[in-house]
Amino acid sequence: MHQIKKEDKGMGKRKILITCAKGIPPFLKEELLKLGFPVFSETLAGIETEGTIDDTMRLNLHLRTGHRVLFLLREFIAADADALYMAVSEIVWEDYIDEDGYFSVTSSVDNPTIRDSRYANVKCKDAIADRIKEKRGKRPDSGPAQDMVVVNLYWKDDRCSLYLDTSGESHFLTAG
Repeated sequence: MHQIKKEDKGMGKRKILITCAKGIPPFLKEELLKLGFPVFSETLAGIETEGTIDDTMRLNLHLRTGHRVLFLLREFIAADADALYMAVSEIVWEDYIDEDGYFSVTSSVDNPTIRDSRYANVKCKDAIADRIKEKRGKRPDSGPAQDMVVVNLYWKDDRCSLYLDTSGESHFLTAG
């Protein structure tokens, strides 16, 4: 699991998205209900519930069929990369990434103005790093390694959702 800063423990309930293999949502839904979590929606490869950041840790420990447990930070509208940058830079990233922290960005992008999702990742990464540099005077490290803070961007048309990945390596890859 990724390390979440102590200050984040007080965050209230938010949307939690749990990803899984295609065809597995009915089994994941059963697990969630047994753990006492509501199920708000079910897709081909995931389920949406809600809870606190502490709940994400519980889910990471107890779910057997989930791959990733993603905690929603913010949803917003962005028509293009510049609008994405502006919205991402408004988030208080210094509350999520340590002074000498490291972060990475992953994404799923389906926006007509973006031809390569790596471009969206770079815009998102730059917005986070620039915000932290503005507040702390030092730009954090970032790159492809997913062993510290991982930010997941979901961008469909003009609708964006930003999540913290609380799982670290995929449950599927680490189960054994």
